Amino acid sequence: MLKSRGLTTLLATLLLLTPGLCFAGQLQKEIDLTRSVVQDQRKGIVAASLPLSAEQQQAFWPLYDQYQAEMDDINDRTVKLLKEYSKHQDNMSDRRAGRLLDEYFSIEQAKLALRVLYRGKLAAVLPDKKVARFFQIENKMDAMLETELARGVPLVK
Repeated sequence: MLKSRGLTTLLATLLLLTPGLCFAGQLQKEIDLTRSVVQDQRKGIVAASLPLSAEQQQAFWPLYDQYQAEMDDINDRTVKLLKEYSKHQDNMSDRRAGRLLDEYFSIEQAKLALRVLYRGKLAAVLPDKKVARFFQIENKMDAMLETELARGVPLVK
């Protein structure tokens, strides 16, 4: 279903690059550029994997763009979290580790809340099977991203 080899490479680049940028202290501009390329790839995969009528496309794509913009805002929090983690990874206190963990959980809750919100919005314009398929596609891409992110972030010392 998903043509994942090219996306996996691109997503791996983003997520290996993102921690590298965080840990090397390079520019946010490079993260944004890479994110833009990944979002274009994501949109292409969704388009190829989610058959929609012309009427459904008109209703779906503006919602998709809104969803991605809101998810980008949440993902910005992840980048910020990684930057803070990278600054303190060698001298992590229990207190700071607890704060970082709380922020991680808050980010995960925000992602779930956004998905629940857009499940309702999408269900207003698409049949439930197509909404389910959309979230399956998103979940597969997110799983690839999270796997690569996990590889690039060192464990707490």
